[in-house]
Amino acid sequence: MLQYSPDADEPLLNISKLNFTNLLKRFIENLNFENLVERANIIEPRDDLDFEVAEMQEMIFELANPEINGELTKERLQEIIAYLKE
Repeated sequence: MLQYSPDADEPLLNISKLNFTNLLKRFIENLNFENLVERANIIEPRDDLDFEVAEMQEMIFELANPEINGELTKERLQEIIAYLKE
């Protein structure tokens, strides 16, 4: 298995708004917010990811830290999706 350091000099992956919103929709359907928090915590510290919209990094921080930013809810995820569709 090939491993990539989170300290890569250039982005190894670009996360699009479409991919991000599709992922959030799947979590809304399953209502598995604990798993969403875990995944966001894996993504948040990585410097080798590039986001189509800079605000997506802030959204990842929000999702990774519900104890700071407030409880994750279906409604909040729908708000994020709506914002990204604008």
